[in-house]
Amino acid sequence: MSNQSKYCEIAYTHCPPGGLLECLADVVCDTPRTVEGWIATIPEFRDAVECGRTAADTKVENALSRVLAGYEETVERVVVRDGEPTIVRHVKRHPPERPRLLKGRDR
Repeated sequence: MSNQSKYCEIAYTHCPPGGLLECLADVVCDTPRTVEGWIATIPEFRDAVECGRTAADTKVENALSRVLAGYEETVERVVVRDGEPTIVRHVKRHPPERPRLLKGRDR
């Protein structure tokens, strides 16, 4: 794998939500200005950054939607019963969250 391909893979997997070049530059141990240059001159790298940004933004949007809508999750913990460790599972329900911006609208 060439260095260029390696950096493209890094760009895709480490591009943070919002795509801050400073964060990506830290991962590749270079400066944001250098990363900007790569984006401008290496189409494969630019495409990897754009795809990474989109994937990261989508992940954040999905997580926010889940919290706003409410969700359930199965929680496991280990308890000791009769001297033996036993896994106990239960469903934890998280009610929908109301964003702070909307809290005052009902008044």
